[in-house]
Order: sequence, then C-alpha cells, then structure tokens
Amino acid sequence: MKLSTAPANLTLMKAILLLGLSLTAACGRETKIYNDPKPDTGAQDVPPSIIIEPRSLPTGFFDQSVNQAVVDLALDGDSKVAVRMKTSSQTQAAGGFNGTGGGNRALLGLGKHSDLKVTELSSITFDRKTIEGSEPLTVLLSVDLQCDGSSTRLLSADSQKLEPGATPQADDYSRINADLALEVWSVSGQAIVDPSDATLELVSSVSDAKPKSLTKFMQAYPKACLKNAKTQDDGLPKNLTTAGILISLGTPDTKTNSTTFINRVSVGNTVYEASEWVKP
Repeated sequence: MKLSTAPANLTLMKAILLLGLSLTAACGRETKIYNDPKPDTGAQDVPPSIIIEPRSLPTGFFDQSVNQAVVDLALDGDSKVAVRMKTSSQTQAAGGFNGTGGGNRALLGLGKHSDLKVTELSSITFDRKTIEGSEPLTVLLSVDLQCDGSSTRLLSADSQKLEPGATPQADDYSRINADLALEVWSVSGQAIVDPSDATLELVSSVSDAKPKSLTKFMQAYPKACLKNAKTQDDGLPKNLTTAGILISLGTPDTKTNSTTFINRVSVGNTVYEASEWVKP
C-alpha cells in the first residue's frame, strides 16, 4: 500500500515560506556603521559629517551665553561645519547677567588656557562670517594680575578698532586679530595702574573710552595669567565660572537677531580649525 506524502510536503513548503519572510525583513533596513541611539522612524540615515541640527562644541569650547543667545556647531551656509553664535530679539528680565542687562549675549568660552601667562599669549585671532545682523564681535580676557587668585580683572578689546584690520579669508570669512600690542584694550571697572606708581594708568577703564596696548601692563605685571573664574564684572553670566578667554557676540543689552560663524581660532601658537571639529 502506497503512503501519501501530501502533509509532509505542505509542512516543508510552509517552513520555506516563513524562512523567506524572515530573511526579507532582516534586509529591510541598511546596516549602520555608527551607533544610532534614536528609534527607527523610517527616515534615511544621514552621515554624522553632514548632520544639520546643532551639535556639541569642540573639546575645550563652552557655550556660556546668557538668556536667548546660543553657541553651537552648525552648517555655515556653505555646507561646512563651524561654530555658530546667535543672539535673539527677545527682551529678557534682568537677572541673567551681573549688572542690569536685559538682552541676549552669545559667549564662546575657551577653557583650556587657564593659568597661561599673558606674556606668552601675544595675540588671539578668529575667522568669522556674519550672515545676519551687525552686533559687535570681540574678545574678553579674564586676567589674574598675580596668578594667585587675589585679583582677577576683565579686559576687553574694542570691536570697532578691531574691525578695520580684518583680513579676507576663504569662503567669505575674515580674520580678526586681537593682538595684545594693539591699542584696543580696556578693563571693566577701575583702571589698572602701575604697582609702583598709582598715577600711571596701564589699562584704562572701558567707561573712559581710551583703549591701550597691553605692552606696559605685561612689563608691570609679569606674573599675570588667564584665569577661568567667577567674577562680578558687568555683562558676564551671573554666578557662573567663565573661561579665561571669551569671544562675545552682542552686549548685555542686545535685543536683535544676529548670526555669526567662526571656523578658526588661534590662541598664541595654538590653532583650532573646523577640520578638527568634524568627526564622522
């Protein structure tokens, strides 16, 4: 008597069909080459080097902006990643700044250079491209006069005096050179005087509008160094330790929209470039 093989054949066909469906499902999403912490939304994968949304700042760079200002990494309009600094038109209640400011100030802090002697600094340069607004862009230095924590002062470079010396760079950027030898520097609060002659002003107060070179200051205060510190100086974030070097867009009273990109910064002989900030 011949036995029927139909049930066995049917079972085999079902097993093959289920295996085929399983393999198809496994191939439905392209294998990733980087970790993806986000759930699958069905969107096309975007290589990290061209992500458009804001990204973390480079190591040693800090967003120390106040109120509705921000510093982040983003595309600069030419499909290249750079540091983006933005201010806002929104009015803010006083309290974010030391002092009475009710505006929005973008502050990029460079925190790696605390304790660097001012005499070893020579200059700070940055390449910037402004695509919106006309808010002033300048450099602030938190300087410990004896590098012992006893007296920290906030120096600033006059943005109006820096701009005429800007030199053109590629991709519509221009280089600002905040050289310590240029007569562009002032200090928040009282003037800094010669320790051996109190009648001799070495760095004038910002309110006096008489910027000076820091050459004589460095001679009189050879121990002076940059310092990451919490200060009471007007215009800085309240109750926050700020970096010894700050690049500032806007003022404590800024209530306009401005956007500036920075793709290169040099601190003395140390250079930070955008090519180092993009890590696919």
